[in-house]
Amino acid sequence: MMANKANKANKANKANIGIGAVIVLMVAAYLGLDLSESKQQTNTFTPVQEATEQHKQQPDRANINTVDTGIARIQQAYQQRQSDIQVQGAGEVIAILKDDNEGSRHQKFILELNNGNTHTVLIAHNIDLAPRISNV
Repeated sequence: MMANKANKANKANKANIGIGAVIVLMVAAYLGLDLSESKQQTNTFTPVQEATEQHKQQPDRANINTVDTGIARIQQAYQQRQSDIQVQGAGEVIAILKDDNEGSRHQKFILELNNGNTHTVLIAHNIDLAPRISNV
């Protein structure tokens, strides 16, 4: 009878150890997945963040020259009927358009350039490659 009780206790201990091992594995798997996701998020550095950091580091005069050059490049592209170019400039958003969801998704808006003239540019920002621009 004692041997029977010891055998039952031994089986119960093995079951408890098995359940405990499963719980430990589940917790370890959860924490392991969470750590890898956190590592991916902390190492992600988007072009928007990079541009913002560059903007903070550059003196105001350099920014004015870059904007002037960007506006000149936009005018040149318009005169030569070029598209799909990357430029840097400044202006005021005068219209927010509906997102383009065909193919690559784009956030679209119209920007009036700060160049003393009334030039407007359609901006199509690819939100599949970079985060949506907030506070447009």
